[in-house]
Amino acid sequence: MITPESFKKEIGIFGKPTGQLLLIGVLTLLVYSNSLSGEFVFDDNHMIVENIFIKDPAYFPLFFKGFTTSHPIGQGMCRPLLMLTFAFNYALGKLDPYGYHLFNVFLHFSNAALLFTLLRRLKQEISSAAAFLLALLFAVHPINTEAVTYINGRPDLLVGFFALAGFILYLRRNYLLAGLLYVAALSAKETALVMPLVFIGHHFIYTRRFPESRRFFIGLGLITAAYAFWYMRFFYGTAAPDTVYGFFANIIPQSRATFFYLRLFFWPTALSIVHASPAARSCLTPEALLSLAGMAGLFAGVFLLRKKSYAASLGLFWLLIWRVPLFFAKLNFAVCEHHFYLASLGIYLIALDPAARLYAKNKRIFIAAATAMLLVLSALTYFRNQEYKDNFSLWRSAALRNERSGIAHLNLAAQYLRRDDAQKAAVELEKAVILNERAIGVVYARIDLSALYISQGKYPAAAAELEEALKLNIAPPMVLYQNLGAVYIKMGRQEEAARLYEKAVLLDPGNAGAHYLLGAVYARLGNGRALDELKTAVLLDPALGAAHNDLAVVYASLVPPDWDAADEQVMAAQRLGCKVNAGLLRAIKNNIKRSP
Repeated sequence: MITPESFKKEIGIFGKPTGQLLLIGVLTLLVYSNSLSGEFVFDDNHMIVENIFIKDPAYFPLFFKGFTTSHPIGQGMCRPLLMLTFAFNYALGKLDPYGYHLFNVFLHFSNAALLFTLLRRLKQEISSAAAFLLALLFAVHPINTEAVTYINGRPDLLVGFFALAGFILYLRRNYLLAGLLYVAALSAKETALVMPLVFIGHHFIYTRRFPESRRFFIGLGLITAAYAFWYMRFFYGTAAPDTVYGFFANIIPQSRATFFYLRLFFWPTALSIVHASPAARSCLTPEALLSLAGMAGLFAGVFLLRKKSYAASLGLFWLLIWRVPLFFAKLNFAVCEHHFYLASLGIYLIALDPAARLYAKNKRIFIAAATAMLLVLSALTYFRNQEYKDNFSLWRSAALRNERSGIAHLNLAAQYLRRDDAQKAAVELEKAVILNERAIGVVYARIDLSALYISQGKYPAAAAELEEALKLNIAPPMVLYQNLGAVYIKMGRQEEAARLYEKAVLLDPGNAGAHYLLGAVYARLGNGRALDELKTAVLLDPALGAAHNDLAVVYASLVPPDWDAADEQVMAAQRLGCKVNAGLLRAIKNNIKRSP
């Protein structure tokens, strides 16, 4: 064992914690340097680029009332502090991604530094070299790229920071600051709810007695209760209705996912923004039973390792406790690499004792092996960052690595469409239709494929795709009714289009666009109800120029024509920038002059 005297005599970075922290920072920045020039990708678009809430302080109170983005998607997230950090980035650099990326890299370095601090505290009697090298491995490990390089992975970085700092303060019995960091963590992401379990579990597992500071744990309970009330008041029930996994249905997929993450950690060669993960059909399949048995074994390991290795037992407990929220969350995707960011910290705690023994036994071999690992992992992370440089690179790599992921093919098709490569887009959309495990994903794929067919004049094929999408009964099918109605009109099937638009109006009576489309097709059919539908459309949305124009046509077509009303609607359409038929303008002008 290395004594305090020999520790002081060590030469170089391994004996100087300040220098070690500096090197952790330098290496973190070097490895993630190429991420700083990356664009906004995936959900960054609606969380940042199109989110007016982060661009005006007048909207900031909404972050505390159930809102994260102004984009029309499902809400249900409770993350005011996260959104305020995005607002901070926007205030400094508007929509320049550089500052957002730099903020994430700094958070990741901070977490590596806190991990280093925690590891050193757990092994105060040995050299800090083992803790230093483990912290470096965390800093450069490629499984963390999704949390760091993907800007919207920031909530896991924030919770990681508050959880590590809070646990260190708790070990130092600074309960007030630890409690305040729990509040901060809760405002960054909902998974922070397990922080008190880390504190309580640590006491009961490792001291086997009621905590000394009862007031601290009573305070944590009150904070959790207040948070639960706040969440139920503003957030509960506002999540998107198309989530695949939720509550106890998540237990088998997340048990399976835990071992999948561990495989990625130890063999990080198939990293991707999405991973295909079919829903579990039964808990009696061999794979499900093995996964559940494996999780039970891991929980048993927490107690079996307690006497042999405090750090290993604590690390296993940490890994498992930070996986718990994912077992009960409503998730769109069962497997996302950033979900493992917090849990993976436990692996470094588990490795602390073996690493310390190896270092004490043979420094040179240990340093050589650790250096080789650092070089390999750093290279993997550096090249993985390149895949996040833009949406096309991101989804192309995802589709290549997960050929059975429908969402990857769907998003890659969108990128091909932006590049005007219709042929490749069609191939990807056809794959998305076949492979997508989510019904809503199939609907989106068929909608995009139909739009592609429409642009090519293949109206029967477009109609077939939309008709198949309607059969999936994904509510509300407003877009499907409107798009299929437009295709039917192109095919001369006006009456069928009218029936679809009638359904759309019944589904959403306050939708001006639906009334306009119904009124327009009624007008083509000579149906007298066109007037009422178009009048309703302009009443609901006075800025709908096309509705004013068509309403003018209907007024001019009445028997006898109402030229004054037609003139009023034409002027409204022109004010709104809508192009009006020259013949209609002449007819209105001539007939108004003749009026007494």
